[in-house]
Amino acid sequence: MAIKALLKPFAAKERKERRNELVKIFAFLAFLAFFCGCPSGHPGNPLRFSATQRSPDHRPEETPPDFLTLRPALSANVTPGGVHIPWKFDGYSKWLDVLRLEVDRSDGKGFVHLTYDTTPGYTDTHPQPTTLTQWEYRGIFGVDATTGGLWSETVTVAVGG
Repeated sequence: MAIKALLKPFAAKERKERRNELVKIFAFLAFLAFFCGCPSGHPGNPLRFSATQRSPDHRPEETPPDFLTLRPALSANVTPGGVHIPWKFDGYSKWLDVLRLEVDRSDGKGFVHLTYDTTPGYTDTHPQPTTLTQWEYRGIFGVDATTGGLWSETVTVAVGG
């Protein structure tokens, strides 16, 4: 359809010549894409020849996260070994390196750095207080030593007592 629109202003003979030139140009671009290590079905290749790639509702199997809305899902529960904070990369482990965790131990310091965790699931082994207290946790994903996305919802757990 796009080729026809490009050729419409020309006479029939010129259209055939222009069409042949365009075919050669597209063949050359496909050749470059192939030898530059960018196969035709690759999302980065502007010349996608695969029928599934042309589908308007096609979603690649591995889509990078939207770092403007990415937010880790945290929860917390008290275990004999400490406060366990289960979390996961939510299918984005290819693009994410770490979860930065912060804790507020209700000691007047507010949120302070707890750890950089690279393996989903973390246990906070800090000694628990003798009186009943609430600790709050929050996290944010990181890539290459830079945080990205949004802070998680704050999770609260009662400890001590």
